[in-house]
Amino acid sequence: MLPPKTQRGETAKKLLKLDWNYPTYEERVEQSGRSVASRVRKALPREDALKYIAGDDPRPLLLLRECLVCNGTDKALLSEGVDNERTFLLARWFRCVKLPADVLQADHPFRSLFDGKDPEHLFLSAADGSGKIPLESERSRTELWTHMTNVLEQHYASDMKRELDQALKLLDGLDDLDQRAQSCKFDISRALEKDGPDSKKIVKAKAKLEQIENERVALLDIVDKATKLPLIPRKSARPAVPATGV
Repeated sequence: MLPPKTQRGETAKKLLKLDWNYPTYEERVEQSGRSVASRVRKALPREDALKYIAGDDPRPLLLLRECLVCNGTDKALLSEGVDNERTFLLARWFRCVKLPADVLQADHPFRSLFDGKDPEHLFLSAADGSGKIPLESERSRTELWTHMTNVLEQHYASDMKRELDQALKLLDGLDDLDQRAQSCKFDISRALEKDGPDSKKIVKAKAKLEQIENERVALLDIVDKATKLPLIPRKSARPAVPATGV
């Protein structure tokens, strides 16, 4: 995975990652009077493949197909040598699924998800596959963010551009806490070296450090809640809107 170019603190960096799901199809079969899981190699109808991949997760899908070139990487989604921060943040509101390079083989269970002889490497859609937006790796970050934001706007009962801006501010807040914590640790080290373990400065700095840690826990809780926004019921989902800049 490519690291974000933005020089974030250690706490924020832990949040800037892609939470991939790697589905492997298993079919329940009857053996000796009991049902057991058995891996099978057969192409599923598209509707069944989507149901299996989405599971009970109602979030929109971000589905990436690996190839021999990008196998084991996220290059089909991330842009090399540039800032992918917004991509990481927007992806937190999708169910991110990565499929192996052999998904294009005729007997692969999820082959039906990709059309034609030269299918896209990435697509966005609703959990049921509707509103599919095929994307290739050769596209601008702005185009990617625009499509991701528009899909999220159709599925979440929130202003997603505002939510993204708020997420960026939360990362700034975590960076500030990291810097303050580092300063306190430096003060403790300096006081220990200069005044010894009984220094009142150490007690004061440790109290500040504990307060900073409590603030960090509270802020991370806000980040976690922001990732779990309420979805619009599918029957009343917003219609697709024309692409606009992010």
